[in-house]
Amino acid sequence: MSATDLFPVDPDYSVTRTMETNVLRTRVDSAREFFRQKAAPRRIFDLVFTRRPVEDWRSIENFRLAHMADFFTFADKTANRSFSVFFNTEPVYEEAG
Repeated sequence: MSATDLFPVDPDYSVTRTMETNVLRTRVDSAREFFRQKAAPRRIFDLVFTRRPVEDWRSIENFRLAHMADFFTFADKTANRSFSVFFNTEPVYEEAG
């Protein structure tokens, strides 16, 4: 498995993207502002899949299990870009009644 593996199912759009700045800011005694970047900024994608067939869910779950500790490629069609990403948290499943 590598970063060239594509996410198998397209999410419902629009995709929610948030930016994590990872910048530490504080004021020192001389009243100057001190800031340091703790890490490279990250984008966090919240993907939503509604009313999908069971095969799509199985495909997503099998892909997640295969890439739990590895990067893969997500093609964001709203930004016309591809990102090398990993699963930040476990997916939340909600059954439709």
